[in-house]
Amino acid sequence: MTRPEEDETHDASSTLEASTKFKYPRESKFIGALREGINAGKPRLEEGHLIEIGLEQGGYAGKGTVIISPDDPDEFEVAGVIKDSDRFSRRIRVAAWALFEEKIYGRFIIEHDRESGIVTIKRDE
Repeated sequence: MTRPEEDETHDASSTLEASTKFKYPRESKFIGALREGINAGKPRLEEGHLIEIGLEQGGYAGKGTVIISPDDPDEFEVAGVIKDSDRFSRRIRVAAWALFEEKIYGRFIIEHDRESGIVTIKRDE
């Protein structure tokens, strides 16, 4: 038996790198707006700038580092520890799907603010 301070999985702030795979939603009322916003902001994203896409208020707030691979049309990866995958923001999942659909691959930080409805996306260096 290990003590909590010896168990790397005990604390989410440990140095252990973890990731979770999520399936792309494949259905959402937000996909059109997110694809349009990503397409319009593609040059800014490629230059390393943040883009903002306004959606209606609500949903789960959240932030995640996602990895979009051209080789996997079904799933994307979220880097870091996810405490409750059921509460991981659906709008972030849809934004990941929109990136894949717009053929923009790599590692991105996506955040959703439930009060404003704004989804922000930035390439993670």
